Amino acid sequence: MSKSIYLATRLIFYGFLLGFLLTIPFVPCFYMIVDFPNYGVVDIIKKSFNIMKHNYFRYLKLIISFIPLLLLGSILYGIGLLYVIPYIRLTKANFYMEIMANQNKNLAQD
Repeated sequence: MSKSIYLATRLIFYGFLLGFLLTIPFVPCFYMIVDFPNYGVVDIIKKSFNIMKHNYFRYLKLIISFIPLLLLGSILYGIGLLYVIPYIRLTKANFYMEIMANQNKNLAQD
C-alpha cells in the first residue's frame, strides 16, 4: 500500500514538473494578446515561442527565486502572500517588458 502511494506521489510530482516546464514558452502569450491585438492566436504563440527560446532558463531561474518568498509568505497562514503574490506578478510583467525591449533593440540593430 505504501509503495503505491509513493509511486503515485512521484508520478504526480514529475507530471506537475513536466507540465510546468512545457508551459514556460507560452508565458508571454497573455501579455502579447494585449500588446498585439491585431495578431491571430497562432501568430502570438509562434512569436511567444521565438521570444522564450533565448529566455527559457532566465525565466526558470526567476520562478525558482520565488520559492523562498512563497515559503516565507505562507508561514503566517498566508498573510505574507498578500505581499508576495502581487510582487511575483509584477516581476513577471517586468520580465516580459524587458525581453520585449531586448527583442526590439535586436531588431533595430539588424
